[in-house]
Amino acid sequence: MKVPIKRSLVSETYSIIRDAIESGRWERILPGERTLCNIFQISRPTLRRALQQLETEGIIVNSQGKKRRISKQPETPVKRSNEIHIGYLCPAPTHEILGYTHRKIAAIEHFIHQKQMNFALHSRPGCFTKSPAKALRAIIDETQANCWIVQQTNLEMQQWFESENIPTVISGTPHDGINLPYIDLDNEAICRHAVGLLIAKSFRYICYLTTNDFFPGDLQSDAGFLSGIESSAEAHGLIARHNGTRDGICAKLDMLLNAKETPDAFIIDKSNHAFTVTSYLLQKGTRIPDDIALICRTESLDFSYMKPSVAHYSRNTIELAKRTADLAAKIAIGETVDVQGTLIIPDLNPGESI
Repeated sequence: MKVPIKRSLVSETYSIIRDAIESGRWERILPGERTLCNIFQISRPTLRRALQQLETEGIIVNSQGKKRRISKQPETPVKRSNEIHIGYLCPAPTHEILGYTHRKIAAIEHFIHQKQMNFALHSRPGCFTKSPAKALRAIIDETQANCWIVQQTNLEMQQWFESENIPTVISGTPHDGINLPYIDLDNEAICRHAVGLLIAKSFRYICYLTTNDFFPGDLQSDAGFLSGIESSAEAHGLIARHNGTRDGICAKLDMLLNAKETPDAFIIDKSNHAFTVTSYLLQKGTRIPDDIALICRTESLDFSYMKPSVAHYSRNTIELAKRTADLAAKIAIGETVDVQGTLIIPDLNPGESI
């Protein structure tokens, strides 16, 4: 009778990489050592010992200064995997991702795993430039994902994914002329509703405080704000942009508060900026909402702990994540989907700031 053998981490890593090569996940080259260590959550010495075994068998070739090349399929057949791989591409590493986006990604991963599919988060800033083709080609070749979920994408990225016919879901809104599936909030409807709500409460000079970003969702937010203002003969407003830093927000507020006419209501685009706006106004002795009302286009779980609590639109993270995961899973297995995408309208949390 055989005695059970406790497999080492090196053996497990070797088997997983070998199986991935056999199943076709990596066909030409292996990802770099840092990428593989992040994927498997192992140390570099452990990874190198596993790779050395594959090199000894002639399955991969290590060329000095280059990524390891796959030279042949394993000689001993292993069970071919039917696993589906979903990749999530974003510009920042996990520890730099803000609260809402972090929760959304975690929820998407949960729903993908429920479908018995694999999920991997990839942070590649080089993919988010004006010339992303080389970086995108590298990560696509390395990972062999069945479908990609991408966020904060510029026009050049979206054009590349579409032209290369890569199975993709945009977590956000596509640029004009792009026909890729997407899931996003209806930012235009949110801002238009926020303006109408403030006008109904007799606020007459409304400022939309936003960043210098010009992603499609930001442009739709601008359009919704202007549409709401133009629909009223009683109110007027302006879009005030800042650089996204605490000092930049405070400098913009100083300019607005020292003008001849001061806004009596602010719509703020990002939840973390709402904390800066609220605390700075209170520091300057401004009463909320008696002097200035505030409403945020996005949410933070910490808004309810503030006094006054900030009115905001509660994005249903679970619904957004589930729809994104469902769409990516359908595309990954080759189902036909509607490229028009889905826009979700969130609920209003009135708060005490309006």
